[in-house]
Amino acid sequence: VREFEEEKQRLASRIQ
Repeated sequence: VREFEEEKQRLASRIQ
């Protein structure tokens, strides 16, 4: 699912 991957990347950018 591309939506799940996009959300995961957004979370990674937030923790950075």
